Amino acid sequence: MSGHELEIDEIIKRVKELKAETIGLQFPEGLKLHAVEVARQIEVETGATVIISADPCFGACDVADVDMAGFADVLVHFGHKPLPLNYDMPVIFVDASSKMELLGSVGNAMSLLEGYKKIGLVTTVQHLKQLEEVAEFLEHNGKEVVINEGAGTTWGQVLGCNFSSIKNLDVEAFLYVGSGNFHALGITLFTDKPVIIADPYLDEARLITDFSDRILRIRFARIAKAMDAKTFGIIVSTKKARTG
Repeated sequence: MSGHELEIDEIIKRVKELKAETIGLQFPEGLKLHAVEVARQIEVETGATVIISADPCFGACDVADVDMAGFADVLVHFGHKPLPLNYDMPVIFVDASSKMELLGSVGNAMSLLEGYKKIGLVTTVQHLKQLEEVAEFLEHNGKEVVINEGAGTTWGQVLGCNFSSIKNLDVEAFLYVGSGNFHALGITLFTDKPVIIADPYLDEARLITDFSDRILRIRFARIAKAMDAKTFGIIVSTKKARTG
């Protein structure tokens, strides 16, 4: 599969072992373009009926087990590692590891890391298999690399809702390897330390500082505006509250 390892053969093996007749598939937004192709391949190989969830997916805490229960025998959830949560049906988690080359963007980040000796290195699940290669590159270029595991997260992994792998980490700055600003923004708000993004999708490196400052200004402005409000509306999600 282009750009990612979706482990189709392993999925087919697991589905056959479970003797599943109906299979649910759930993808994060970046992998949805593979949904129909994956569904067709599984149907051909197993004879099962495949249902694709079209709802947005934001992590392993956002699994479509509630929606799929009663419709599918098993759910295959792509792009995340399992969390210690209770699910309403059997769920097969597929990491969808990226095969993208990372060292180009990491090399671009070296100028932004200048002046920092001790670096905290983090990424998302898609790039975890390549993190050791990135660490060796940084160490070869004179950096001391610190990587930790967190509560419910593996070595060097951050989630949008879980930054325990970097809690109280004794570093001068962080290098986040991945796309977008979302995770890097969380890191800088969680640690109040410099965060450099090595983005292999754009083949560039950038600081999150300007973006995080703007977000904080917007947040404080909205809090200040809310101080004058007399009534508030409360938005409640339809998603199930998760328990361990």
